[in-house]
Amino acid sequence: MAFWIFWIASMVGAVAIIPYQFKLLIPKIEEQKIKQPHKKVPPYPVLMLITFLQSAILLGVASFVGTLLAPKVGLHWWLVDYFLYRDVIPYNVWGVLALAGIIALTACLFILFLDILFMKKLPKVEVPVPGRTQSVLASFYGGISEEVLMRLFIMTLFVYLLKFITLSEFAV
Repeated sequence: MAFWIFWIASMVGAVAIIPYQFKLLIPKIEEQKIKQPHKKVPPYPVLMLITFLQSAILLGVASFVGTLLAPKVGLHWWLVDYFLYRDVIPYNVWGVLALAGIIALTACLFILFLDILFMKKLPKVEVPVPGRTQSVLASFYGGISEEVLMRLFIMTLFVYLLKFITLSEFAV
């Protein structure tokens, strides 16, 4: 059941980023059509379908491998287990959320400071700028899909391989 939750959630992020991607890609595709008119480019709906299928396969494999290996190395997704099976969460959720919020706000302010500090020194480049709605939708990809790829898949696979290679409980 956890596989389906992670896969469907990550697919929401993958679908949400498509408008953002195509806002950035369409001008490049049109430019290439002019430069190389003899090359065929699939219609945009076909490109969107290919993008969706690529994400579905990649995120499906990541979700499957992650949910398969995580229990073998002692990694848990406490909130998912709580909502699925009513398992006890061994930490204070509100305390963790408060700490995460403080860290996120601090990081946000630091990034804004760096942006103000260095933006004047960067060369001006003309690129299409996605709208706010497209940008907000794209954030779901980073917040969900990338987390499934990085934490559930890569981190779990790394810990599993480390445990397998060392043949030890110290890897966990």
